[in-house]
Amino acid sequence: MGQMQIIHAGRTDTGIVREHNEDAFIVDERTSLHVVCDGVGGRRGGAEASRVATEWIAHRVREGAAILDAATDSPSGVSRRAVGQLFEAAISEASGQIRRAAAGNPELVGMATTVVGV
Repeated sequence: MGQMQIIHAGRTDTGIVREHNEDAFIVDERTSLHVVCDGVGGRRGGAEASRVATEWIAHRVREGAAILDAATDSPSGVSRRAVGQLFEAAISEASGQIRRAAAGNPELVGMATTVVGV
């Protein structure tokens, strides 16, 4: 059986309510990671939060590429659990990075983002 190829594209839009865009997305072809974050509207720093989250999650997943490779080579329950733990840690750590960035800048206090990834 041949290897599956994923073709991707991305586009963001301010929408009809906001004046500025708070979206961020990243695709990492090495790890097949796709992440989309959208700053929580109405809060300061949403664009910064979504940028920090996408970059940090991609960084941590790249660091854990061996876990992804192992799961691809032998998709056992243990390896799938390890992949889930990698994603959970990456998102949790991204949240910590966002809190630290906000603590260092009063203009960013309360910044937040949503995250969706595969």
